[in-house]
Parts: sequence; C-alpha cells; structure tokens
Amino acid sequence: ASALAQAAAALKLGEGGASDAGGGEGSQREDEDEEEPCMTPTEFVEAHGLESWVGEALDMLSPSQCAAVINPELNLQSARNPNGVVVSRIKQVAPVDQRIQMFIRVNDLAEGVVDRLSTLTPEQCEAVMETGLKIQKAVNPSGVAMKRITEVLKATQPRHRPVALVSRHASEGPVGSGSYRNQRYSSPGARRGGNRRSYSRGRGREEASSRSSYQQGGVGSSMPSDVQQAMEELGLDPWCGEVLRRLSLWQRQTVIREIGTMRSVRNPSGVVMSRIRATAKTDELLAIFIDINGLDRGTEAKLWELTPEQRAEVMAPGIYVQNVRNPNTAVRSRVSNVEQGRGAMERGPPWRKDGRDDKEGSREEGKKDRFTRRDDRRRPHKRQRTESSSDDGHDDDDDSP
Repeated sequence: ASALAQAAAALKLGEGGASDAGGGEGSQREDEDEEEPCMTPTEFVEAHGLESWVGEALDMLSPSQCAAVINPELNLQSARNPNGVVVSRIKQVAPVDQRIQMFIRVNDLAEGVVDRLSTLTPEQCEAVMETGLKIQKAVNPSGVAMKRITEVLKATQPRHRPVALVSRHASEGPVGSGSYRNQRYSSPGARRGGNRRSYSRGRGREEASSRSSYQQGGVGSSMPSDVQQAMEELGLDPWCGEVLRRLSLWQRQTVIREIGTMRSVRNPSGVVMSRIRATAKTDELLAIFIDINGLDRGTEAKLWELTPEQRAEVMAPGIYVQNVRNPNTAVRSRVSNVEQGRGAMERGPPWRKDGRDDKEGSREEGKKDRFTRRDDRRRPHKRQRTESSSDDGHDDDDDSP
C-alpha cells in the first residue's frame, strides 16, 4: 500500500511538473509574442501618415520597446499632433539616455553639441528635450539645440557670481544685494552727478578690485579645479575663466593641454581665447557669448538669425563685452554693423535726408567748396566780408555791387 501511494504521488508530481513545464513554455511563447512588433517601423509610419524621423526613432528601440509602442491600437483621426502621440509612447518605454541619442540622430546634431550634451545631467537632458524631440522648421538645428542647452543651464545654475559678470544680471536680483551694478549706480560720482571721467575711474577701481579678489580665492567655489588652476598659473581674467568653465570637459582639457605652461605673454587671456576659438564651434561660442553677457531674449533672437559667418564677426571684437553700461545695446550695434556689411565695431556714416550717406554727400560738397574757394579768390576782400555774415539779411548769391 505504501509503495502504491508513493507511485501515485510520483505520478501526480510528474503531471504537475509537466503542466508547470508546459505553462512555462506557454508563458515563454507569450513573452516572445509580446516582444515582436506587429509591423516594422517603416510600415507603422506609412500606415499612420507619420513623419520619417519618427521611424528613425523607432529603429533605435529594442524589439520589446518597439512592440510596446506599435502593437497597441493607435487612433490618430482626432489627434492634432500624431507624431507627438507616438513620441509620448516612446517616452514611456525608453529612458532619458536612450531618448537623448534619438534627439541627436533625428536632428543630425553637430559633434560640438553632442559633446555639450554629454556634460548634462539626466534632468537637464530631459529639460532640453521638453519642447520637442524633433527640432522643427530650423535652418540650423544644432544652433537651436545649443540655445536650448544654454537656457537649461541658466535655469539650473546660479545666476549671480561674485565676479564682474554679476553686472549683467544685477537687475534681476533683490534690491540692495550688493551686486556690481548696484555698486556702480550708487557710486559717489553717480549720486553727486560727477563727470564721466571720475565715474569711469571709479568703475575701473571696482573692476580691478573684483579681479584681485577673484585671484585671491574669493570666487573659486563654483569653478572647476582645472580651470581654477589655469587661472592662477596663467593669470587669466575672470571672464576668460567663465568661458573655460562653459566648455565641455574634452574641449577644456584640449585648450589647457595646448597652452601648457604659458609664460611671459602680454595677454594670456587673448592667447587662451584664440585656442578656444580653434576648438569650439561658432554656435557653441555664441551660446557662451549670450550667457556670460546676460543678453535678453530679443538680442539673443537677433544673433541666432545671423549666418555663422556673421555670428563670428559679431564676436570678433571680444566674447565678453566690457566697459559698457548696457551690453544688449552694444551687441545690437555690432549686429547692425555686420548686417550692413561693416565691421562689428566700425561706425558707419550717418544717413542724410536725401537718402545718401555722408561719404557721398561730402564728396559732392567738397567739389562745391573747391569752386567756391576759387571764386572767392577772384572777388574783392570787402565782398568776402559781406558774404561771410549769415545774419545780414542779404542773399549770398547776389553779385550786384
């Protein structure tokens, strides 16, 4: 009886194991079925009338992720943005590091932008893609991406820094915060209505003191150690350190490695900037230019509307706008000059009412002056005294004796 019971138990166990095995195979088959999408990304895009870049993004998903996006029924008849509906599904199954790769691919971003994205945190990358995975209607997607990165960094990093750059954002800070701009307008010369010469001297002293306090270690907390070391060893200006700080790690290391132990240089910041210009792209430099000068959105928009060559010309006089009360006005003046075919800092001739510039007018007036002087030499001295008066009430063209 005991042997019969053991045999029955073994038979029952075998049936249970078989059923469990069958169930395992069945669940495995179900998993395999779930991992396979019902159609290819290309077929999915064509079936729903989506844009081609959506298919590129789907191609970067794993089979199970692709199935999670494609297999559920998709009704896009009343959708205003069908591409956005699919992107929202992609966002549910793909992590941020995978979606940032999609962002790079579908927008064909430049290597400099890719390098800059690699320095961001996952939260910052998410913020960059918040306004859309695909950059629409942009002639220069890399420039737009750099603009997004700059805005994200502005929102996530402290705006006020204890260097001369604080003056660009002082208007946004609380009153009486002791910022550089507040010190400028509360200077004794400004309060008493002093002349511009004494005002500029006081401003120069303030800038010099800010630079000395920076080099003494009063401002190194937010600066990377390699940048801080380079500034101390080479004697760089604070604005140059701010530019270095905004480069990617690879770019920064390349610049510092190239300059080495630079000694006996009259303008070390200028030498470093020449290396930076050779390493970073124009769009990257423009994003830094906008950031360190604290330009407003209107000025920023004008800069991004320029061609890459025009942007480089605007930044040619210097990436940090110094010795001006309003950097936005100074940059807009540069932009206007470049758009009119002049140098960024060149002062064009004022326009006359007749539509000609002063160069054309001065040439014609010069010809008239030559004839006038020739006629004056032929006229008697007494007549010249009469014509030289502008208040005698007589007509200068009257030749009557």
